[in-house]
Amino acid sequence: MCNPPFIPALLAGLLAGCAAWGGGAEGARKSWDGARYEDVASQWGAPARSAKLPDGQVAHTWISPTASFGLFGGSGAGASFPLPGMGSDPQKQCERTLTIKDGYVIQQAWAGPDNICSPFKKR
Repeated sequence: MCNPPFIPALLAGLLAGCAAWGGGAEGARKSWDGARYEDVASQWGAPARSAKLPDGQVAHTWISPTASFGLFGGSGAGASFPLPGMGSDPQKQCERTLTIKDGYVIQQAWAGPDNICSPFKKR
C-alpha cells in the first residue's frame, strides 16, 4: 500500500485554509454584511416572505433548498418545478433572514446545517 507522507499534511493544510478563510455557514453569512439588497435578490431570487418592521426596516426571509424536479433539453434550457409538501425538513434547508435599512443588509439570522447554508456565500 502506498501512503506518501505528504498527503496527511496536505489535507490538514487545506482544512486549516478553509477555516482561516471563514468557510462554512459563518463565512457565507459574513460575506453578506453590508451588502446591497439588490445583490442579495440577484443571487438568491425573490424572498419567501417579507415584513416591514415598526422602525421602517424590512426583514426578508429566504428558505432553501426546496425539493423540485426539472425538465431539461439538450440545449441546456429547461424548467424546474417545486414539489408540494417537499423541502420543509429544517435539517435539510437553510433559512436566512436579512434586515434591510436604506437598501443595505444591517442584520442577519441564519438557521440550518452548515453543509446546506455554506453555499449561499456572496459571489
